[in-house]
Amino acid sequence: MKRSDARWGARKVVCLDIGSSGLRAAQFSVRSTPVGGKACRLDRYAAVPLPAGAVAGGVVTDPAAVGKALRALWSAGRFSTKRVVFGMANDRVLVRQLDLDWMEPADFRKALSYAVADQIPMSVDEANLDYHVLEDIPAGPDPDSERMLRILLVAAATEMVDTFLTALAEADLTAVKAELAPFALIRAAAPNVTAELDTDSAEAIVDIGADTLTVVVHANGQPRFVRTVGQLGGRVITGELQQKFGWSFEEAEAAKAQYGLPRQRAAGDDLVGLEHPAQQAIEERVAGVVAEVRTTLNFFLSAGTGVRSLSRVVLTGGGSRLTGLHERIAEAMDAEVVTLTTPREVRSRLSAVADDDLGAVALLSGLALGVI
Repeated sequence: MKRSDARWGARKVVCLDIGSSGLRAAQFSVRSTPVGGKACRLDRYAAVPLPAGAVAGGVVTDPAAVGKALRALWSAGRFSTKRVVFGMANDRVLVRQLDLDWMEPADFRKALSYAVADQIPMSVDEANLDYHVLEDIPAGPDPDSERMLRILLVAAATEMVDTFLTALAEADLTAVKAELAPFALIRAAAPNVTAELDTDSAEAIVDIGADTLTVVVHANGQPRFVRTVGQLGGRVITGELQQKFGWSFEEAEAAKAQYGLPRQRAAGDDLVGLEHPAQQAIEERVAGVVAEVRTTLNFFLSAGTGVRSLSRVVLTGGGSRLTGLHERIAEAMDAEVVTLTTPREVRSRLSAVADDDLGAVALLSGLALGVI
């Protein structure tokens, strides 16, 4: 064992992001600090593409193909462990706020499936259940009344989770933890908040993937809201360009990256200052994404959560790199828009990471911080 690894405790874990367009993984050294904090070091990183259709909407549809790609990923990354933490985000994972009778933690977990059986649109016998405690609240107007536990329930169809596990098994990998990817995004974003938010303010994270859109809201690292929508993402725009202009996938991706959104918009429906007609199609598709983000966040703000405003919106995901998108969302939400970066808590042994991979590294860092 190297001396530097001994000082770090040498607990190794690989964090994995299984996206519709490809696989991304990073190996971390993780440990707890003497004062109860977390220390995390990024040691290795690799990414490989996936065959079309192997993952759709954040769900593994071809475990054998994903397993083959995982073997290639491990070879490319030269990872030294087969212990894996992976994140999931798709519209088959339900996240819902519930108020349930207070119990001691061990009793609460045992009773969870019975308590939520009639509150979720799936059989608890066919679901993997987890929860995040938000707060203790009184059951009635009297502060001394019986207590309730307010939680964010996470319910994932067992059949869907099993497809991820099957893919890992195809590559002789062992899952040590499966986590809702939005929680990892919060961990990645929260350490970069320079000051605590006001009690009536929160921060939104918008993850635009290949074909899913995930909106997360947290207040000082405490999750408040999660929503994932399918059929919205970068690949949808690419497909529109392929259809309209007869381009290959590669040609459409290149045009999307080159032109992005038009720099000027007229008051009416017509755009001005177009560098290429493709920008009209990009604008139309992006309008749907921005509308979904605005509608989702306005719904949260008006839902009686106590949060009245957003301090900022943090963008991540491959689809968020589209030129001009930050400005569109800032205009729609009247809020500062920034790009998610790797948490300050995470050190790196890598000399550099490609710009296209920075968002993935931030997500993977959030997964690693959840291991400690």
